[in-house]
Amino acid sequence: MANKIGRFEILSEISHSDSTSVYKANDPTSSQTVALKVIKLAPLGEQASTLVKNLLEESAASKVLNSQNIGALYGSEEVDGFFCASSEYVQGNSVATMLARKEGFSIWDLQDIARQTCQGLDHAHANNLAHYTLEPAKIMVSWDGTVKILGFGISTMSAYAAQTSGKPPAVLHYMSPEQLQGDPVSAPSNMFSLGAIFYEMVTERKAFDGEDADQVRQSISGTTPVAPDQINPKLHPALSQVIMKALAKAPEERYQSGQDLVNDLERCKESAAKAAAAAKPGQPPQKAPAAQPKAAAAVSASPVKPASPVVASQPKPTIKPPAPSVKLSSTASSVPPVTKVAAAAAGAPDG
Repeated sequence: MANKIGRFEILSEISHSDSTSVYKANDPTSSQTVALKVIKLAPLGEQASTLVKNLLEESAASKVLNSQNIGALYGSEEVDGFFCASSEYVQGNSVATMLARKEGFSIWDLQDIARQTCQGLDHAHANNLAHYTLEPAKIMVSWDGTVKILGFGISTMSAYAAQTSGKPPAVLHYMSPEQLQGDPVSAPSNMFSLGAIFYEMVTERKAFDGEDADQVRQSISGTTPVAPDQINPKLHPALSQVIMKALAKAPEERYQSGQDLVNDLERCKESAAKAAAAAKPGQPPQKAPAAQPKAAAAVSASPVKPASPVVASQPKPTIKPPAPSVKLSSTASSVPPVTKVAAAAAGAPDG
């Protein structure tokens, strides 16, 4: 591992693949510790210039974002044959890490992650931006309980995952049907991705799975997953209905904003509290603890404890290479043809 990449001083490696690495680094110009995502451009050949152009445009469009629930992107540039993007270094755990530990999420955890994630998404949507590749690894829970969405401004790269073949990249499992078709990535698209994440949090299963990328795409486009409460009997039916609405195939049948989804989750929580109180007469309803997420299971009650620092990184824009930021009401062109090299880079670890 090199000690420096451009001006950045590399402190440690967080993750890597054949084409992409994510480092904990120091930026001497600002004296900040950053998460540095580095993409090797040489393997991309002729596509490298187009990719750099797309990423720079997306980065520029994301400068309007200012939310405590969105990880800040400090800058992006081409340096010595690499594309480098420096962003906020978040100490805590991603939802992906917590899912891998199988510790379980309480309804309070789920609601708090949803509330803060939706606040960030609604802020982006209000600025005519959406997230191209929302997945569990992009939702971080910091040590103080703040939830941050990572990857805004540099998610175009992973959008190429929609056209990969062979082993499915992690992000593919959470893409919306219209995104696979090259249609606009909108607020309802992000609600679909969020619904797929919540499904996995309460069932420990992916809503859409398959042995290869083609099977995953077919599952997303043509199958309806089993309702979560049929897999997890402990799950409140109303919560199951919220998740299934988020996963509706037609965008107009989903939640149109994060706040709409949060409002329904709040009603689920109130309903669950009343049911618990009715089952135990004479005892006051349990007060919701401060939400701190855990890993997937069946709505358990203990709070989530973030473990070792993990950093991950990555709107209504269209998946349109020349202009990643697109108005929510606009239509989008299809994702351009992707070579095997670009597809491999799309599935690289996110920072």
